[in-house]
Amino acid sequence: MQTNTGGFSMRRTFLTLLGGMTAFAILTASYATADLPEPATQNGNPLIVVD
Repeated sequence: MQTNTGGFSMRRTFLTLLGGMTAFAILTASYATADLPEPATQNGNPLIVVD
């Protein structure tokens, strides 16, 4: 008699990997489309702010 625990374990592993890859894809896409701040340089010269 064979139990079906191996199938459930494989399914859980597959769904865990799929969920991890989905979360990584969402984080990567949100970082790639984020509005990053502009660098504080103009014409290659550093912008110096004096108080």
